[in-house]
Amino acid sequence: MLSAKDLQAAKAMLKDSDIAVAAVAQRLNVAASTLYRHIPPCEKCTFETDEGRVC
Repeated sequence: MLSAKDLQAAKAMLKDSDIAVAAVAQRLNVAASTLYRHIPPCEKCTFETDEGRVC
């Protein structure tokens, strides 16, 4: 489970297109699927997954 602080950190890291989801997940000690579950896709963001863009 991600805390509010972890979620905020993940969102900040994912704004950098050079940082992979796997690297963020590893740093936060969670699975990449956990990040996808907590950070919904959106149309305005530059980070893209198979399910859409992530804010």
